[in-house]
Amino acid sequence: MMGVMSQPMSLPTVAVDASVQRAVAPDSYVVIARAVARAADSSTAAAQLAARFGELETVARGLTHLALEVERGAVSVHPDWEAQPYGGKTPSGWRATRDLTATGRDLSQVAELVGALGRIADVEIEGPHWQLDRDNPVHAELAAEAVHEAIARAGRYAAALGGRLGRLVELTDTGMGGGREMGFARQISSRGADMVVGLETLDFTPQPIEVYAGVQGRWYLSLPD
Repeated sequence: MMGVMSQPMSLPTVAVDASVQRAVAPDSYVVIARAVARAADSSTAAAQLAARFGELETVARGLTHLALEVERGAVSVHPDWEAQPYGGKTPSGWRATRDLTATGRDLSQVAELVGALGRIADVEIEGPHWQLDRDNPVHAELAAEAVHEAIARAGRYAAALGGRLGRLVELTDTGMGGGREMGFARQISSRGADMVVGLETLDFTPQPIEVYAGVQGRWYLSLPD
């Protein structure tokens, strides 16, 4: 006589989401300085930009005690357009720009950098942007905390049902966030040194960065009969 094998009953499971976050001090900062030149034709605008950006780069690289990492951006040359009273736009000249990005790790030196770059004519300053290193220990710490929180939540559900938590079925990383914040977000366009005197006296206190991590987990449940 041939017996019929019964299919095993599927075990109940519990699925939870868990996330944790923490405010931490930044590791570094980024300041972007944009050299701007305007002229009636593209060639003149480009030539003026080359001279202005050269001055900007000389100043930035001359701040050797700040131990900056300096990067050059791409050159952009395009027509400026002026809106007309009855609709439409007409060209009003040419505008050329190029960014210089300076990254530093001594957060107390931001004001000095912004003040030095802001004294150059026709330069727009953006920043500082506060950043965390990719290998900052907080990322691993939060990932572990998120897992522990998921286990604790799942365990509470199991206990509420009069059972206990079984083995893990699956665990999914729902992502980590944070790592960059804009603590001072404005553009300062200077036409001469007299317009930016005192720029370095603004408040450049480093802003805490909110970092978070999340997981989704599913566990088997061992429940009473």
